[in-house]
Amino acid sequence: MDKEDERVNGSLSIMTEIKSLLDRKLSDRRKDFKLEAEWVAANSRKMDRLDSTVSFNNIGNKRQFDFNSD
Repeated sequence: MDKEDERVNGSLSIMTEIKSLLDRKLSDRRKDFKLEAEWVAANSRKMDRLDSTVSFNNIGNKRQFDFNSD
């Protein structure tokens, strides 16, 4: 009986460690996604400002600018 109890306790502790490891990894991933989303939003706002302040003498220049911006 003691050996069986030790196995059960050992299995539970391993499962607890795996769960905590996965929780930490998922938390890190969520933070990474949040930071990336903030970066994309900031760059999008920056590009919108640039697009609105740039004026062109020729339609071809605007098309080239739009092409390069994508």
